[in-house]
Amino acid sequence: MLARTPFEDVLEDIASGTLSSGAGTAAASALALGIACLRKAVAVSARHAPDDATLQEADARLCGLLDRALAAGKADAIGFPRLGGRRPPEDKADAAEDLVALADRFTWLCAQVMAEAERLTPVIRDTMANDLLAARRLADAAATIAQANGEENSGATEAS
Repeated sequence: MLARTPFEDVLEDIASGTLSSGAGTAAASALALGIACLRKAVAVSARHAPDDATLQEADARLCGLLDRALAAGKADAIGFPRLGGRRPPEDKADAAEDLVALADRFTWLCAQVMAEAERLTPVIRDTMANDLLAARRLADAAATIAQANGEENSGATEAS
């Protein structure tokens, strides 16, 4: 869903007043953008060091992380509306628990992206420093949002 949706539509969905994912979609989008920046740094660096095995293997790992980030965004978009409406309290509690678990997995995913950026730093060209910085900052922002969402949804499970 997030991967194939025009960016303007994603922004409008986040900004809407309907019961839909806002911060969760923003976190997934931020992480996906960060991964894209890291992939760009790898691609440009690999062009200048075509025999570097670290760079050759990095893009495949980053594509896997990107797939997981987009899947998490989709899961949040599906899960968040389950918290509202005229659902039984136990259904809302189940939805909140699912979203807490998703936030934990997403935070772990953000940490993997930050670790990948750290691991790649020595082989990334100096001219790609800002893309590397963007990847780190976006992954950190996404993790912060996911942690806050998890804490909020954890409170929802306790209130049920």
